[in-house]
Amino acid sequence: MMISFLLIDDLELELRLARLEYLMDRRPLMLNSVLLRQNPHNVNEWLKRVKLYGEQYDKIIETFTTAVKTVDPKVCTGKLQDLWISFAQFYDKYQQPDEARYIYDKAVKVNFKNVDDLAAVWCAWCEMELQHERPVEAIKLMERATVLPRHKVMICSIRVYLFICELSKIYSTD
Repeated sequence: MMISFLLIDDLELELRLARLEYLMDRRPLMLNSVLLRQNPHNVNEWLKRVKLYGEQYDKIIETFTTAVKTVDPKVCTGKLQDLWISFAQFYDKYQQPDEARYIYDKAVKVNFKNVDDLAAVWCAWCEMELQHERPVEAIKLMERATVLPRHKVMICSIRVYLFICELSKIYSTD
């Protein structure tokens, strides 16, 4: 009788230890969930959540998608452009440049707090095109960034202006 009592205690102890280990492994993700419930517009917490998923492709895409739908540019904390750029770079990292272009195209339509945030997205998109050896597309993107009626203020961005000058200097046909 004493042996069966010890066996039950050992099994119960192992079960409790396994449950504790499971909770400890999930602790960072659960803490992140609490922080995002407190402030769903915290860009840094969304980016931390992506890192917590490691290489879980589907979970990362789901997190990025939820983040860009949830975060309000007017009240967000952190750099919203980093969220969009990271999302596009994720696709590019997995050799899906068309999906990355789609994300960048969505990102440039966001009403960022200031013009430099939007400029960062345009420049990141151009850099991706240059990495894929598509300088003509990169130049067209910079033209688009400064020509669209909605983005007339982009010409005020020193970053975009310098990027355009650099592209013109390197890829000029003259």
